[in-house]
Amino acid sequence: MSTYIDTEQIELEDNQEYEYQLFQKLLKSVDRKENLPAKYYYQYEFDSNQTPYEKLADNNLIAIKACSLEEANVLNIILRVVIDGHGGWLHSFTSDEDDETIPNLTEEAFFNSIKKGESLTMYEGYVSDELKPMKNKNIDICFFSKVNRKDKIINFNFKNVKVFDYTEVEKLLHNIDESDNRLLNILK
Repeated sequence: MSTYIDTEQIELEDNQEYEYQLFQKLLKSVDRKENLPAKYYYQYEFDSNQTPYEKLADNNLIAIKACSLEEANVLNIILRVVIDGHGGWLHSFTSDEDDETIPNLTEEAFFNSIKKGESLTMYEGYVSDELKPMKNKNIDICFFSKVNRKDKIINFNFKNVKVFDYTEVEKLLHNIDESDNRLLNILK
């Protein structure tokens, strides 16, 4: 019997609990391919209106370590939602090309669309055998403060690239932090 995605829950702006429960199932569904060598994956977005995740990724301040593109795609989507603090990006996996909500979307179909996603492969250099050097070690990141209900800017000075692998992302999902220190705690 199929389990269906509650697209109304995904469309809610402040419903990370539902999304994180889905992510835990999604993570468990990944064929890890641990017999293959791990590679580093990077999410590049070169637009001017960058989310915190996009800004960190564009500067090679975070990297995804995975043994397959499927695993990297899953970790990428989870990290994007956790770091940005909202699941707005998930809409693209619950809608068709006309931006209409897909009726009776099964978890399996939802998970498969994420696993086969193209957001990592859109730009050259998205995968590397070696960790890439940071572009900028000191950056300002603007994020929405759920405590004060307004934008907040934090300056980060990185000493090393923060690498996220399957185990690291799994820990993130079990230690949800909704405070204004969320980004600091994720990136330490």
